[in-house]
Amino acid sequence: MDYWLAEVWVSPMSEKKDKKVYNYTKALNQPIWFQKITDNFSLPVAIKMSTIVWTLFFSYFALRTATFLGKITPAPFAFWFIPALALSFYLAVSVSDFTIDKKPFLRFIGDYVKFYRAYAMKKKGYFINDGLFYPKPYKLIKKEENHVNRK
Repeated sequence: MDYWLAEVWVSPMSEKKDKKVYNYTKALNQPIWFQKITDNFSLPVAIKMSTIVWTLFFSYFALRTATFLGKITPAPFAFWFIPALALSFYLAVSVSDFTIDKKPFLRFIGDYVKFYRAYAMKKKGYFINDGLFYPKPYKLIKKEENHVNRK
């Protein structure tokens, strides 16, 4: 747990020594790991909780697909079951470690949806240049409307 602690620097003029302070931001951003399931059973390697949740999410869709493929192909459901679970675990491991702009995958998607609702749906009146939003002048909007109406 040493990596959750941050040292506080005190000026050399004071006689106090450096203190170690608990850093809550780093502590809460650390993933939760599971290895011991019960007193009698533990996994050989630790697995992230996010990987388990993503595996359950992808397994639902993979098993629905396996059931569908079992009905329309001559191969039975059991033939599709193991590859479906293996694929869902592989996707879960990939997505649980996937970050965009130093944000987890779901947080990035949520932020993008908020951005889209706030600005991209109103693209008629705004334009983006270097990440900044500028309102379009009224004459430019009228010119675009006339250009669209001619086609």
